[in-house]
Amino acid sequence: MSISRRAFLASASLAVAAKPAPAKRVAIAPCRTYGSELEPTLAKMFDQIGGLARIVRNKTVAIKINPKTSALIIQDLQNDVITEGGAFADSGAPAHAKKQNVVANVKALAEAARKAGMTVIHVWFIVEPGAPGLKLNAPLFRGVKEAKAMVRGTWGAAPAKGLEAKKGDLVVEKMRMNAFHDTHLDTILRGLGADTIVISGAWTNFSIEHTARHGADAGYRAVVLTDGTSTVNDEWQNAAINFALQNVAERVSCKDVIKALGKR
Repeated sequence: MSISRRAFLASASLAVAAKPAPAKRVAIAPCRTYGSELEPTLAKMFDQIGGLARIVRNKTVAIKINPKTSALIIQDLQNDVITEGGAFADSGAPAHAKKQNVVANVKALAEAARKAGMTVIHVWFIVEPGAPGLKLNAPLFRGVKEAKAMVRGTWGAAPAKGLEAKKGDLVVEKMRMNAFHDTHLDTILRGLGADTIVISGAWTNFSIEHTARHGADAGYRAVVLTDGTSTVNDEWQNAAINFALQNVAERVSCKDVIKALGKR
């Protein structure tokens, strides 16, 4: 097993060799304390949650975006993360990024954002050679060091082709999953007068979730792009977009945001 694959398995706790089994509907047992009358109520609640998830997946969502008070965040779409030949290629991330068409979708949105006067902020995970100062308190961070990933100046740390920073874009470097943690992202956003963050990037169930949650807690309106994000497979994408982020962020497609920008 390669170092990069070991690193991924340690950080994501996935059995890469076997496709995860489809999620099963769990039967709700009657509550012994309050009686079985709660079972229909809970079942209805879970059905409603599933219905909302299906709506997000299958319908075009109307959304309003003010480019003057919004910022597009392009996070961790770097070669080591989503490109074949990168440090974590064995995870399945490159294949899922291609399936999501994430590079082309985000590139198109970034172009529309710049044209509309919306700030584009690139957030890159960057470490120095040997990863000095990277606290190895979690499997994910240990995986980054073991795989020698995202090292400054290397091809792996560079943004995926087509997502390079353009004139007028801003770049934020980080060493944790959360784009806000110990970076100047919040300072930049407040200085710009931004109240909305439109989040794209990888991996959806790691960095994207962390950034959206922090953004919401910090008072920002968080919008996560359903086809401008990717992870390692559809199961994890669905879990993040349709469940974990359900009450944290609005979830729309890149085309939805492009359409909203074009209306102004």
